[in-house]
Amino acid sequence: MFWNIDSYGGEFRVDSPLGSMNWGIGCSGTNQSGEGYWGNWGANVVPRSLYLQQLEDRLGGSAVDNVVIPGQKSGEIYDLLAAWGGQGDFSDGGFQGAMPSVNFINPTSTIDVSTWGGGDIQVEATDSDGTIQSVKLLINGELIATDDQAPYIFTDLTATIHDLPHIVHYLQAIVTDNDGNTNSIRVAILGGDAPVVNALLLESSDMRIFPNPLANKELTIQMKELGSYSGKVVDLSGNTVYRFKFQGVEHKGIDQNLPEGTYILEVQDEKKILSRVKLLIK
Repeated sequence: MFWNIDSYGGEFRVDSPLGSMNWGIGCSGTNQSGEGYWGNWGANVVPRSLYLQQLEDRLGGSAVDNVVIPGQKSGEIYDLLAAWGGQGDFSDGGFQGAMPSVNFINPTSTIDVSTWGGGDIQVEATDSDGTIQSVKLLINGELIATDDQAPYIFTDLTATIHDLPHIVHYLQAIVTDNDGNTNSIRVAILGGDAPVVNALLLESSDMRIFPNPLANKELTIQMKELGSYSGKVVDLSGNTVYRFKFQGVEHKGIDQNLPEGTYILEVQDEKKILSRVKLLIK
C-alpha cells in the first residue's frame, strides 16, 4: 500500500505481481504507471497516515500518543523534517557537528564469491571534529562484527562470505561518532555459483536457462511444466533492470539495451521464487 506518497522527480509506479495486488491511494507524480489499483491520483486523502489511523482504530488514541510526536498528529511533520534535513538528532533540530566519513579499503568493489580469494575486511572511518565511537559491519542488515579502535580490520569472515548462497547480498559498514552522528557505506556480494551443467546451461529441477554467458542477448528459459511465470533481471546494486511475464513453458529474449556485466536472473511462478542464478552478459 502506497498512501499519500508524492514523487517529485519522476513517475510513480505501482505494479500488480502475479497472485497479488498493490495499491496507490492519494499519490502524485509526473505520471503514473503499473497495473496496480489506483485511487485519488494527484490528490492526498484523509487520514494523512493510514498507519496511525489503523493504530487508533485498534488500540485507541493513547496508543498513537505513545509512538508519535505532536507534529505528526498536527501535520507539521513535513516542515520539521525539512528543517532537520536528515542530519544529527531530530529532537535537537539538526546537525550535531560534522558527519563522520566511512569507506571500504578492502573490498573496494563488488565481491564475486566464485573468484574472491578471501582476506580481511578493512574499513576507513574518520571524524573531522571528534572521534569515532564504533564501526559496525553487517551482511544483509545483520550485525556480524563491531570494532571501536582504528585500524578497523575485521578478520575471520572469509568462510562466512564464501558460504553465502547464490543471490546478491550486501556488506555494509556503519560508523558512529562521539556526537551520535552516523554514516554508512555498502558493497554488493555476489554469492556462490549455482549448479552448472556446462558453461552454457544452467539447469534445475524446474527449468533450463541458456546460453550463459549471454553473448547475443537471445536468452531462453524453458520450464518443466506449463504455467504462468514472471521474472526479473537485477544488477549488482540491487536495481531491477528488466521484468518479464510469460505463459506456457518457454520465454525468449531480454532487454537489448542492457550493458555487459554480471546480473542476477530471478524466475518465479504464482506461489514462489523458483530460481536465482548469476547471468553474465558479454
